[in-house]
Amino acid sequence: MSYWILAVLVASSIVVFEGAVAWWIVPLFIIVVAWKRGHEAWKRVLGIVLCVAVGLRLFLYIREVTHPSFTVDDAITGQLVLNPNQLKVNGDLVTGTATLEVGTKHEKVFFYYVVESESEQQAFLQLHEVVRVSVEGAIEEIDHARNKGNFDAKNYYLSLGVLHALKVERMNSSMKPVSGFWSFVEHLRSQLLQVVRTQKDSRIKQYTGALLLADRSGFSEEEWEQYKQLGLLHLLAISGLHISLMVACIERLCWRSGITREKTRGLLVLFVVLYGFVIGWNISGTRAIGMVLLGVLSKPFIKKRGSMQMDCLLWMAIASILVWPGILLNVGFQLSYGLTAIIIFLSRWQRAVLPRIRANVWVPIGMSLIALPLLCQYFFYWNMLSILLTALFSMLFEMLLFPLLTTYLFAVLFGFVPMIGLLTTVGEGLLSGVSRVLTFCQQLSFTKFTLGIWDKWEVVLYLMILIAIGILFERRKMTMKKGVLSILAILALLIEVPYHWGTELVMVDVGQGDSILLLAPGWNQATLIDTGGLSDFKQKEAWRNRKKRDQGITTVVPALQAEGLSELSQVMLSHGDEDHVGNLKTIAKHLTIRQLIIGKGMEKIPLMQEMKKKYPKIQWRLVLTGDEWKWNETKWKVLWPKGLSHAENEDSILALVTVMKQTILLTGDASEKVEEAVVKDNPHLQFSILKAGHHGSRTSSGEALLKLVQPRLAFISCGKHNHYGHPSPETLARLRASGAIIFRTDQDGQIRLRLTKEKLEVTTTLTKRKKELKQ
Repeated sequence: MSYWILAVLVASSIVVFEGAVAWWIVPLFIIVVAWKRGHEAWKRVLGIVLCVAVGLRLFLYIREVTHPSFTVDDAITGQLVLNPNQLKVNGDLVTGTATLEVGTKHEKVFFYYVVESESEQQAFLQLHEVVRVSVEGAIEEIDHARNKGNFDAKNYYLSLGVLHALKVERMNSSMKPVSGFWSFVEHLRSQLLQVVRTQKDSRIKQYTGALLLADRSGFSEEEWEQYKQLGLLHLLAISGLHISLMVACIERLCWRSGITREKTRGLLVLFVVLYGFVIGWNISGTRAIGMVLLGVLSKPFIKKRGSMQMDCLLWMAIASILVWPGILLNVGFQLSYGLTAIIIFLSRWQRAVLPRIRANVWVPIGMSLIALPLLCQYFFYWNMLSILLTALFSMLFEMLLFPLLTTYLFAVLFGFVPMIGLLTTVGEGLLSGVSRVLTFCQQLSFTKFTLGIWDKWEVVLYLMILIAIGILFERRKMTMKKGVLSILAILALLIEVPYHWGTELVMVDVGQGDSILLLAPGWNQATLIDTGGLSDFKQKEAWRNRKKRDQGITTVVPALQAEGLSELSQVMLSHGDEDHVGNLKTIAKHLTIRQLIIGKGMEKIPLMQEMKKKYPKIQWRLVLTGDEWKWNETKWKVLWPKGLSHAENEDSILALVTVMKQTILLTGDASEKVEEAVVKDNPHLQFSILKAGHHGSRTSSGEALLKLVQPRLAFISCGKHNHYGHPSPETLARLRASGAIIFRTDQDGQIRLRLTKEKLEVTTTLTKRKKELKQ
């Protein structure tokens, strides 16, 4: 049956990810192989039934996605069914997933609502049951990732069955409880989570919520980032390791109590099903629970148990697709099922081919190698310590953390106050020690290799090399010479992955700010012009203030690491506004900065003084009008500022960058007045690509500049639905009149310009626009 299931999984993935016309070719080939290899008629019949069932489900899925109940810009007057476990209250903003009901139509949506009063905020914070509430609002589109390497909200919510966003403009204060079994279960889960959340803040509470209850709301973002950087996130979030340990403990307890195997199986089924409701049937938990259920229920009927684990995993994947095929888009699903499949495969392969090597040594190494392209797709780097730390953390979790967290949870639920205090003290000591070790390991930069997102041909070649190595071991033909050649082939490919073969200009979408990346051929040959940043507007009422995630962490650093960058040759800051320099400290924390370029005089502002103290190895270049330099076949010339910079808009660095016969004018937030002065001083000014000044404001990209030079391309960096109305209609009209082709981040997302000797090619991340121009 494995070939039939493989064919179904491949076909489903192609349909969900690509929707390609020829999606059936690869699965059809696998089905032919399955038909030839399968000699038992019942397997052939089951295989055909499986293909038909999944094919019909995929047809219905495509129909649901392409013909939803609601369309973008629909004005909505209806009801929302709110689940307290799927809501998040952040200051005056309430977000979450809910079921929208309008007459006979219903659809699962992501909604957001700005509450009007503190009492309304408290009502959401104290909500512990499923309710139905009347709302008015408008349907909106959910965007895909706006930058390469950023979180893809569209795919994430689609994987949950959410097709649209709902902007709630008015919400009735009357909330009516919803009755039913599922509502009762969610109410109990909400009460359980509330009992844990109300305990004294401590690391043991955070870990108990995240690992045992699938509730990460109280987990420290800093520690979560540590696990991510050290390659341990899959253990913490998606492994389902604790479920395996729970099942093993229950089995051992039953056997020692003299309970029969039949009754033990019944107790296990009951326990894992109940635990599924406790964790809200999240993806990794559902996979682990499903595998336990299939394994337990199939024990009396299956004699050969060699491939049982893999069969259970494959059938769980098929069951998930039958429920909702879009789940294939979920990163957690891909990592949970993918890494589990790799672990099962390696364990079986090691026992058959390399029996003398210990499994706890081989499996972490093999998993890191095979899963490397998949992990780099979402995390962009590999930490050499992840192999050792994975093995150590697994043992630590099994021997200490799991018993400690489980005991703490029972103590909280049954109100054993003295025990809670003791466990909190012990847990704080243990987990603080773990945190210190992780912090130390995180600071060892030489163990971290940033590879970025791989090209498809690199993934295929890498897997072919691994398959060839596996075949050589399996056929006992691996020699020292072949082993050395295999290692060299892998190393050569890993060295090639982060290498940039061409020259590119990338305008990173940082919302209402600026951040431009210039990539040159080589390793880590990159210049960043401005860093982006979010202005922190404090509300008059404290309860309205929202916790904001660091945009450097969520947007800019992932966009840089996705390109395979671990350092930046140059960082040029046009001026000192928060939306241009706000992410500098975060970037410096995650990537090495070789040189910082600023207007002379700007070094006196507090941020620059702080950078000098914290990063003494950074070289500084203080520039004024007329300064010129070369960097990796690009020429730089400063046109402004003339005098000392005070880091204001009018002090923005205006620079001409010449690369591949093209000249780019970078303008920061300079106004028309500055542009006129530059034009006066440079009457023969020429450039082909313009970075429009001040996010497309009507006070920039003025007549004087555009009459002198008619750029071929104009790039505008501005935020979607920004409060300033950027870009202004006047500026857009002037740019169009000059003949420039306009690209803007609020509509197009990240903009990428590839420069070659023959042509210019502009592509966009969000709108998938593509424009080619001859040199």
